[in-house]
Amino acid sequence: MAVSIDVNLQTSPIAAFPHYWKTCFGSGHAQLGTRVDWRAQLQRVHTELGLRGIRMHGWLDDDMSVAPNPDPPFYFYNVDLVADFLVSLGIAPIFEVDYMPRSMAKCKDPSNCYYVFHNHGGYKGLAEPPADYEQWYTLVLTLGRHLLERFGAATLREWRFEVWNEPGWWVGGVDYPLMQTRPRAREAPPDLPRALQTSRERPESGPPARV
Repeated sequence: MAVSIDVNLQTSPIAAFPHYWKTCFGSGHAQLGTRVDWRAQLQRVHTELGLRGIRMHGWLDDDMSVAPNPDPPFYFYNVDLVADFLVSLGIAPIFEVDYMPRSMAKCKDPSNCYYVFHNHGGYKGLAEPPADYEQWYTLVLTLGRHLLERFGAATLREWRFEVWNEPGWWVGGVDYPLMQTRPRAREAPPDLPRALQTSRERPESGPPARV
């Protein structure tokens, strides 16, 4: 049986077809951004598909070598390698402020520490709260100042910042103090994104602030 379809483009309004896939792709963890093959693939999708954003886990994981010790100095060499490449392409990341560096984690025995992918291979997604929230605050604020100095306020305004990934993965549920953010004008630069102005205060309860 033959089927005939008539389409009249003169009378039917044509709506724009939004290219949502250009807004953001999901990647693995941030350490992949130091690899030559990953960079080649990202370059290709940027060139051929017009990719403008990317979201990846673990900017503070141990495989990024940011915090071998819980106190400064911190080392952002690998963070810079990945972020510099994204900026060179004009790609704005959704920057996850996670996971917990092992040096800061509350869990003391590695066998009792919870890793989101079970600590296999190079992915070190440690989903544990810090032993000392003051140390976590210092790390996040130091990271924020570093990004602001390196890339400038105008570039950071194009980025999005996410405080932790899927906090329900915490042992015992969401860790609200870790998620809680609020401005600290005396210590945080005024142009610092709010997600990086991490509060030292530990609220007794309540949902995390929007960032």
